[in-house]
Amino acid sequence: MVLGLGTDILEVQRIKEGYEKFGERYLVKLFTPAEIKYCLSKAEPELHLTGRFVAKEAVVKALSHVYNGPFAWTEIEIRNEKSGIPKVFLLDRLAKVLPANSEIVISISHTGHSAVSVAIIQKLN
Repeated sequence: MVLGLGTDILEVQRIKEGYEKFGERYLVKLFTPAEIKYCLSKAEPELHLTGRFVAKEAVVKALSHVYNGPFAWTEIEIRNEKSGIPKVFLLDRLAKVLPANSEIVISISHTGHSAVSVAIIQKLN
């Protein structure tokens, strides 16, 4: 059963401009240290930063069906499983908001110009 659904899309240029203008200060407000390390290790970090950010936005929208409180962007972490599939980890305050026996599933896709993500909160058996 679906408990929440969210989607987001963003132009890569917006994240690139924020990073170019504000540098590390910009990144640490939006991403965890692990996300920053992963994205900056890539040939085109702005693609991966944008993908991570839209995934977080999609997660927030999906969570809005079950939670309406405060959060920080760094309380949502997107990591890749060994297979490459992105996985959501909720940290700090958000670690306690997911309904029991449920999970968040996401998909991220990007081109050279934009990134899109979908997040679904689903009840497990």
